[in-house]
Amino acid sequence: KCYMQSKRAYDQFTLVGAFDALWLADPVRTAYANIYARKHGKSAEQRRVFLRRQLEENNHFIAFYVLSLKEIVLGDKDSQWAVLLKVGDKLFTPSEMKTIEICPGYKEILGKAYNKFKDVYLVYFNAKDIEDNYIIGECEDRIALVFRSMDKEVELCWDLE
Repeated sequence: KCYMQSKRAYDQFTLVGAFDALWLADPVRTAYANIYARKHGKSAEQRRVFLRRQLEENNHFIAFYVLSLKEIVLGDKDSQWAVLLKVGDKLFTPSEMKTIEICPGYKEILGKAYNKFKDVYLVYFNAKDIEDNYIIGECEDRIALVFRSMDKEVELCWDLE
């Protein structure tokens, strides 16, 4: 649950943004690998191989599942909301963002946040900067997914301790 964050943005009494995000950190990917292996009857060795592939992706990307109301489209150049990753005082743009059909294992993890009124986006940020350094360094104590419109900003924050 500590890897899931949700916030709503209002203009007076009108809902203008509703965002849920699941950070696909190592513990989340491990939970998914366990669910997947159990569902598909995989052996302990097959689960370890699957988990290793899942965790390897985190060496290259910082990934999130983002849920947004269907009428609030994300990822298009003309979208009302932009999505950014904030690490320290630096902002990073996604390397990839796409609408997806989420698999049953992640539906289980998302719980009540997932419903038919929301679209699911897979959002990737490069884990390393242009100088090949990890953007989440040891001195960082939190990261934030920032949703920014012309006049509103919503931050979903994760503590790294």
